Amino acid sequence: MAPLMRRAFELCATGRFSLETLSAEMYGRGLRSRNDGRVSKTTLAELLHNPFYAGVIRIRRTIQTFPGIHAPLISKALFDHVQAVLSGKVHARLIVHEFAFRRLVRCRTCGYSLVGETHKGFTYYRCHTTSHPVTSVREDAVEAELRRVIALLALNDDEYAYARRRLELMSDQDLEARTSYEETLKLRMQRVESRLQRLTDAFLDDVLDKDAYEQRRTGLLMERRQIEADQAKGPPDSVVRAQSILRYLELGMTALSQYNSWTTEEKRDLIPTVTSNRMAEGRKVVFTLQEPFLTIAERSLVPFGGPFRDRPRTLDALIDKLVHWFDANPASIGPTLQTTEDVLGDEEAA
Repeated sequence: MAPLMRRAFELCATGRFSLETLSAEMYGRGLRSRNDGRVSKTTLAELLHNPFYAGVIRIRRTIQTFPGIHAPLISKALFDHVQAVLSGKVHARLIVHEFAFRRLVRCRTCGYSLVGETHKGFTYYRCHTTSHPVTSVREDAVEAELRRVIALLALNDDEYAYARRRLELMSDQDLEARTSYEETLKLRMQRVESRLQRLTDAFLDDVLDKDAYEQRRTGLLMERRQIEADQAKGPPDSVVRAQSILRYLELGMTALSQYNSWTTEEKRDLIPTVTSNRMAEGRKVVFTLQEPFLTIAERSLVPFGGPFRDRPRTLDALIDKLVHWFDANPASIGPTLQTTEDVLGDEEAA
């Protein structure tokens, strides 16, 4: 319960939640009452007003407080800020009708964004264009479709282990090729420098006239500039590329569990990162993954025979496609990519 209460304080401190909406949010995260229901607004208020979580014991009957011997769950600064929010001393930044999928789902018929509405306790996303049949989907249907496509990204432990071994092998092989490539360029540069020196000696010894000297020198300088450009560009950094691919695979493996624990705003950040088209028609909604997540999700569709016997060949095809995609999209390769949040930040920056 401790992590849940810490999160309740953190969310309350944002000023974006009323006690009602915070109770609903924390219920979704696993905070329960004694009868396994939602914690009431009154109980939640009592919990948030209790200094116990900041390391202080308060005696209700005498209203006396004493330093506790237990480790505080939250800082005093956070507790004080929450008290200010609850007392109205900090202006709450509540958003009326905070619909999770606002402006994220479009009508397949007209292309307009669906509008969130509440009706009899349920949230619907509805197209208000009247010139075509009604498109109206419940939020739980949208949520179920999103969970379905995110679940497709998860490799099992054996698949991930095989992919990791394959990428490490590719990195070792490419590292050897890179070393050979750099040595080749180094030798070419040495030959060009040697020819430039001999050319200068020939000119100084009056073996060549000035026009011939300048013509040959220009050609050699252009060749040297090309070698320098090749050295600066180099082949793709396969080690960094492999790390990026592995981290995208890790994101796919953890996306669903992280999605379940995130706030509405965090979920909204994930959705456009992982999906591209989000279309609804009638009462149905379909999400399409964007690359490279689509390639990861479709790994099992590669026709290589039985689902288990040829799994390595299926994964080899997946890795080859991912390598090709990352080579074509070098902006998605980054050595600092570490967590799901980094992936999201990288996508937003792009």
